[in-house]
Amino acid sequence: RHPFAGRPLRPDVGGELGSAIRAHRYAYGRDASARGIAPPPGTVPICVVPLTVQEAFERAFTEPGVRPNARLSAAAWVAALDATIKRLKPCSASKLHFYPNHIHKCPWCDLDRESVHYFVITSSPFIVVPGKEFNIGLIRARMDVIPMPQPIPIPSISHINVVATPLPTGLVSSIPAPIGQMALVVAIASISAVVTPPWVWVFLVLFVMICWPKPTVPAAYVAERSRRRTIQKDAQTRFTLVMTRSSTAYTPNLFLERKQQLIVLMDAYTWLKQEEDAAVANLTHTARARQRHAHLNRFFIDRATIKGIGQARKASLRSFAIETAADASFAAIVKVPGFGPAIAKDIMAWVRQCEAKFVFDASRAVTAVDVQGVRATFAAKRSAQQDIIIR
Repeated sequence: RHPFAGRPLRPDVGGELGSAIRAHRYAYGRDASARGIAPPPGTVPICVVPLTVQEAFERAFTEPGVRPNARLSAAAWVAALDATIKRLKPCSASKLHFYPNHIHKCPWCDLDRESVHYFVITSSPFIVVPGKEFNIGLIRARMDVIPMPQPIPIPSISHINVVATPLPTGLVSSIPAPIGQMALVVAIASISAVVTPPWVWVFLVLFVMICWPKPTVPAAYVAERSRRRTIQKDAQTRFTLVMTRSSTAYTPNLFLERKQQLIVLMDAYTWLKQEEDAAVANLTHTARARQRHAHLNRFFIDRATIKGIGQARKASLRSFAIETAADASFAAIVKVPGFGPAIAKDIMAWVRQCEAKFVFDASRAVTAVDVQGVRATFAAKRSAQQDIIIR
């Protein structure tokens, strides 16, 4: 986690990381709450390091850190961390946990109970089963220890000795020309050479070349050759596809990209709990508005007597989803065909009469139904997010 990436406690805090750095809003500092920031949920508490190391962090990430030589040197950091390692003691509950002896209980166990797992045993298979308990911390921890895949080696085919399959028995590539046709062409050419002048011999040579019978290619051989060429083309296509996938689809860069996408989804899922609690807490601030809306929602325009609003106009309002005093607003009314500013003012005067009867009941500021509604909304969000992460 970035030392300045924290959970904002005030509206003016948060947003750009650069502004937090410039304001020295160190999320794990002693005065972090006064600066309007707190550690993100599920992060390692600063108490896991001794007070001397905590003070070194404080000095490095707050105002003193900008002064020359105010921060620890690299050698001093190594010495401080080596001293911390020597103070580690094993956890009695988990063989994976070690923590400094200046704290009295294991902080890693506390994080495990919050479903934030930093240490896992990776030798056993881990499968997320839909419908079972969804432990985002364990999933994240298992994902973090998956090693990056090595690039797939590109196969070399230069050393492969391809041997053609022999032709089927009895199949020949050509059938020689008939002997009789050959003899006839020779006889005609010989007789013509005797009885004709020498200058005609050129034409005799051309005659022999044209009329000499050609061997024929059997249809079975043509079909076999076509079949073999189709097989060769298919093999070449499949080899090219494998080569393309090896060089593009299965790469370390793709692995890192997919992993980062999952991290973003998991972070959003982790924040849902804080968002849900904030929404429940916000019910107190919105209690008056919700009670006022519920009060106005009981006054139906159909049952009201409003100047210039008869049954036909009431039907028009219903067709535009304006049925109660809670639905009515000046902007919404003037959008209804035939309703101008004058009529809208008359309707809004009736709304104000209904609102004048509203009395806020502090004892019903937040009801169980209100809380259940918020919980149900966020339960649906969690379920949808779980499906995305599992896929």
